[in-house]
Amino acid sequence: MIASAPQIPPDTRAAHHGLSPAAERFLEHLLNHPDQAAQLEGFKKGLPYWMTPYPIDITWPTLIDARRVAEMERATVGVCKLVKAIPAVVFGGNLGAIAAFYGYDPILLAAAFSVPNYMNSTVARCDFIDTPRGLMCCEANMAANLGGWHHGFWLERYLRHPAIMDFCAREGISPGGREVLVTSASTWSTTPWTAA
Repeated sequence: MIASAPQIPPDTRAAHHGLSPAAERFLEHLLNHPDQAAQLEGFKKGLPYWMTPYPIDITWPTLIDARRVAEMERATVGVCKLVKAIPAVVFGGNLGAIAAFYGYDPILLAAAFSVPNYMNSTVARCDFIDTPRGLMCCEANMAANLGGWHHGFWLERYLRHPAIMDFCAREGISPGGREVLVTSASTWSTTPWTAA
């Protein structure tokens, strides 16, 4: 049975074009080689539940270039600086006012703020939407239970997949990624791969 080419909406094509030349070439490769695209179907099947915390059918990696990584990093670091400034700028460092506004127990809040350099040791991840006018922040997540940790496991699977690695070898792409669990709080990546 011959596989048919995947149906790719125009907005998906435009999005890949904006991510990187490699992302656009990979999409065209899958369209021109439906047999390899078919190999990527059901990529999640058989995975343990902890590797798929979100109900998203991830089929292939997102390839972004250094320019986009730098743009995402600037946006994330900027938003995190703004959020981390709220206690001092908005509340003047008044823990009672912060506790009252957010409904926190003042004793627990005082304990949290007693940690040396508490805001610079806070782990954060921002969720963005990529729009024609640039990245738009939906929310800033600052908690110990941030999502994104599972991407390291996806990277391992991608690096073993013949259809993906054949494309990378032919195109001269050296895939890489950032391990979320060891990345500093001032850096961000929800995308498992970067490519030129």
